[in-house]
Amino acid sequence: MEIARFIGFLHPALVHFPIVLLLFAVALDLIGFFQQNPNIARFAQLTLLLGTCATLFAFVAGNFAEIWAARDGVPQDPMEYHELMATITSWSFVFLAAARLFLGISTRRSAMAIYLIFAVACCALLGYTGHLGAMLVYHHAAAVQVPGIAPTPTHEDLAILLQHQTQSAIFYSDMMHHIFGWLVLILSLMLLIDLLSPEWGSQVRRLAPLLFLAGGVFLLIFSDQDSWPLYHVHPFRPLTDKEVLMHKIYAVLMIAMGLHGLLKRQQVAKIGKEPQHRLLAVFALVGGALLFTHVHSNAPYANVAAGVYIHHTVMGFVALLIGAVKLAEDHLQQKQKQSFPLTAPTRVTRSLAIAYPCLMMFEAFLLINYNEGLPWFLGYGHLSRSAPHHGLVAPLGHERAELTYNPDTQRFDLYLYHQSNDLPYPIKVYSAQLVIKIGGDTTALKLHPTNADLSHYTGVATFLHNVTFFEPRALLWPSDRPPTAAPLIADFEPWIDHNAAFPHSYLPYVCPMHSNVGATHPGFCPLCGMPLEPNKPPRPWGVLHDPGYTLDFAMLSSPSLPSSPQALLTSSKRPQAVSEDTIRANAEAGQLLLPTQHAQLNPISSPRPDQLVRLVFTPRYQGQILHNLATVHEKKMHLIVVSQDLSFFDHIHPQLQPNGTLLIDYAFPFAGNFLLFADITPFGDRNQVFRIPVHVVGSPPPPKPLLLTPAQAKVFGPYRVQMLMTPSHPSWRDETVLTYTIWKNGLPVTDLQPYLGAAGHCVVISQDTMGYCHSHPLEVGKKHYGPTVQFHVLLSKPGIYKIWTQFQHEGKILTTDFVIKVQ
Repeated sequence: MEIARFIGFLHPALVHFPIVLLLFAVALDLIGFFQQNPNIARFAQLTLLLGTCATLFAFVAGNFAEIWAARDGVPQDPMEYHELMATITSWSFVFLAAARLFLGISTRRSAMAIYLIFAVACCALLGYTGHLGAMLVYHHAAAVQVPGIAPTPTHEDLAILLQHQTQSAIFYSDMMHHIFGWLVLILSLMLLIDLLSPEWGSQVRRLAPLLFLAGGVFLLIFSDQDSWPLYHVHPFRPLTDKEVLMHKIYAVLMIAMGLHGLLKRQQVAKIGKEPQHRLLAVFALVGGALLFTHVHSNAPYANVAAGVYIHHTVMGFVALLIGAVKLAEDHLQQKQKQSFPLTAPTRVTRSLAIAYPCLMMFEAFLLINYNEGLPWFLGYGHLSRSAPHHGLVAPLGHERAELTYNPDTQRFDLYLYHQSNDLPYPIKVYSAQLVIKIGGDTTALKLHPTNADLSHYTGVATFLHNVTFFEPRALLWPSDRPPTAAPLIADFEPWIDHNAAFPHSYLPYVCPMHSNVGATHPGFCPLCGMPLEPNKPPRPWGVLHDPGYTLDFAMLSSPSLPSSPQALLTSSKRPQAVSEDTIRANAEAGQLLLPTQHAQLNPISSPRPDQLVRLVFTPRYQGQILHNLATVHEKKMHLIVVSQDLSFFDHIHPQLQPNGTLLIDYAFPFAGNFLLFADITPFGDRNQVFRIPVHVVGSPPPPKPLLLTPAQAKVFGPYRVQMLMTPSHPSWRDETVLTYTIWKNGLPVTDLQPYLGAAGHCVVISQDTMGYCHSHPLEVGKKHYGPTVQFHVLLSKPGIYKIWTQFQHEGKILTTDFVIKVQ
């Protein structure tokens, strides 16, 4: 794993060279096209080949860099998009370089013009891909090793990091590589026979097209057991999955070579063996180049993926050598025939002719001995993946280590085993330490042996309380080595709290309060006790409730009482002034100020500013009053009141009555248009939201523009509140993590009190007021929270959104607001 880490760190340094070389090569070809200078064309061809080779090595380094970036908490969606564009760009330049080799130095201007058009398009693609890579560094701090960078992965990111290949998938991959290893071995033996006995070789060569055709058809069908045509759940995966697509491209290339050989069999027999061998050399070059761009889509950030990339890099390098050797041999033979047609082959030509089948046999050897995972040639051929204690497994030198972590006690246990079995492997050490990495911060934890058992070490890290994601790394300094020698290192995959991942997206029932809790059948959330709701598909934009649900709404006021709340009589015996703060407090608590009997109240359609009115809500399902509303965060209904321009916000809670209605007494603060978002959850179903417009008569104040928040933090009285978004530029339909950090008078607030059963409440409304989201932190059950609180929101349309988040501190509600743009 140290090799994989080192190669990954090289990516930022290597990636600039191919960009410059490729752009320079195309620029030279453009100059050569207009000046018709063969020297410039020859130099351009050489530069293009060098740039393509540099691209392949930069791509490989990028694969490794992506593993470590994902483990550091860098968002995976922008990385995946960058990887997709890098794959398209790399493949484009591989085929572009192959076309340039076929065109040669002196070619028709029309063909060269077509080539240059495609070359310029590839350069534009290259520039865009480089821009995406730069944005990963600029926006997400990818590959930036600076303390203080906190990871904020989404549910989906954590779920992907948890992925592991099954034993059946590993066995299938090994089998496919072995089968094609034997096919390559047969081809290499045919080449060796052709070299040693040309008479027999002419007969054997006739079988090569059939071998390619059979291998291509077999690969087209059986390349991946979890994609078409063997697996029909996702029929378009061969077009959308980069790994599967590459396998299918190999199959198509092999079928094309086989068909070409069958159609040209007679001509090749007359002309000689060179065209067939040259075609095989080009196939080796293209195939080797594609091996460098192999992307492991199944468990892409596991240790197995790092091993797969090492395997394919070595095999790709050998394939490039095969193609280069054959092209060099053909070039020298043609040059010799032109200059000295009757002379015998030179020593260099004979050496290249022998090296060609030998390298093919070496490639076959690599394929036949392929193992899905860390490579056998690095000493991991017999590495067992067994985890007797159900922990994380990683190689430790040439042996094996297992790490377990108990989040309840924050205890680590490190077990040492032999590489190929579960027998303990005791090691006496000067020191055993566990380096725990969270984002850009690393912490060393000393491990101690349990009694006299030197194969079991343990330690406790209390600072990991409520931490859901970190990357552990064990370092052991054996006592039989000098203390200054390098330690034994076990690079474990990240430890992830399964409850913080995203398993519920595939489960039929989820908790309305804790989106990470789900089940396959109806039941109750083990965290909050709420009934699990059906996990239905997201609603279309602007649709906030399901069919069948309705909400009757009415406003009532008393004609016998003064319209101003300052003169409202709360008692028939003694008048008492009621302030707006009192009205707000009673509304938030769901307490009524007007008479409880509706008979004393008259319906109104448009209240006046500060007029105390009763809001009456009657939820129905298929016309019948809903009596079984679930209690969500201690309330039956959450009522969000906003002005049309979103400058005003209030969060109140109507009170459920025995007849099924919900009541709240409220006074709108000024004239104008308001919107009520009534949020209820029927027992056993998901939440239903109703958008209700209300007009308050009078002269409204001028509307306030909705301006984007220009900074990451804002000041609210004595509080400074920072909101960081992951990704930093949110995209629609992608989950966004909002990380709040709160300070008061310059000191971090670590004693936030629970507000309605949670660390906070977050409400997001779109600028057009058609989009609504109500989110809560996953962390529950604590007496105090802070200074950091996280919310997960899903915004389903590009545009401007305003986010209100409420916390409780020292008995008072702190309401924050930010305005963001979703791409």
